[in-house]
Amino acid sequence: MPNATTPYFPTPLCLAAAKGHHDLVQYLLDQGAHLATEEKMWRRQGNFIHEPPIWNGHDDSGHCRILQGPQLSALPAAVAGGHSDIVRLLLQPEHRLPTNSLEYPRAIISGARSGQLSLINMLFEVIGKRMSDFDLLAEYMMWEAVRGDQEEVVQMTLAEGVDLNAFPNKPSWWHHFGTLHLAASLNRTRLVKLLLDRGADSNLGRPRSEYGALPVEGAAIHGQEEAMNILLSYGADPRRAFWGAAYGGQPRLMADVLSKFPDLTDVSVLRTCLNFAKDSCNLKAMTILVEAGVPLNDAYYDDSHDGRYQASPIDQAIEWHGWTWVVEQLISLGARPNRAYNEYDKSGRWKGHNRHRRGILLSKRTWDWVEKY
Repeated sequence: MPNATTPYFPTPLCLAAAKGHHDLVQYLLDQGAHLATEEKMWRRQGNFIHEPPIWNGHDDSGHCRILQGPQLSALPAAVAGGHSDIVRLLLQPEHRLPTNSLEYPRAIISGARSGQLSLINMLFEVIGKRMSDFDLLAEYMMWEAVRGDQEEVVQMTLAEGVDLNAFPNKPSWWHHFGTLHLAASLNRTRLVKLLLDRGADSNLGRPRSEYGALPVEGAAIHGQEEAMNILLSYGADPRRAFWGAAYGGQPRLMADVLSKFPDLTDVSVLRTCLNFAKDSCNLKAMTILVEAGVPLNDAYYDDSHDGRYQASPIDQAIEWHGWTWVVEQLISLGARPNRAYNEYDKSGRWKGHNRHRRGILLSKRTWDWVEKY
């Protein structure tokens, strides 16, 4: 049963191709294994785009279902591993799929992430198409190349005239914020410089109300100091870097930005960052902000949940999550105990839900694990 599968593994042909076992791939093909069986599997999983004309009628939310399909298959697996002998075998006329199969874009995307430039060109040659024949494929290739830190593939997409500042239409598995943001978040410093030198906008992002939208914020949130400083040197907004570092629980980067831009002491900026620090339960960040001059005992309407009353930092800490150790840190830094503090249960947590940051359950013991360094 060369085409048999289980809930836990791909087909034998896919496994052999992924591991580079040429003789085993040849044996399975001789025994009746074929790529068409694998293609039917991922098409049965709710994928309604079956060929390029249909592909070009959809946006990236539809394309994502094809390119990130849960069913791994032999051709993309062989391309991802750089097994050129197996790729050539699978592309022989007696084995290969019809040229309108979307297995080819899937394999091309696998090659983009792993940097298999020659195999990508081979696939385009076999199907007689170019990158531009598939809507948004150049963007997807660029995003995957950034993920894999593959500069040559990025250069290839740039030569095709890809839009450096393109965003996915909808949140997807590539990235929500675009190429430069993705490169900065992953600290792909060579690619960050390349994209900036080729005209990527360091201050282009989603609307202002969406924190984390700018590339410099993406770098700061994830603790990527090198990428953050490159972006700042190209004119990125230092306030947004400071916000990102506070939001991501990166006090070392907060201190670094403040040392380079000591004028970032506007009360509104500091208040915003203090809100982030409390939300991430980061005690070091709170301390840095107090030392920078953030007021701990002023209250504002816009700091309450519904805007109907004035809330101070200690009110927020109690209302938002109520962890004793966060509230006590604020008091140790100079916040005055108030009525809300006197009424809440100091034995542990007053109210709220478990909070996670980047997969870490925040607690008195784990809050500083979120920081990169």
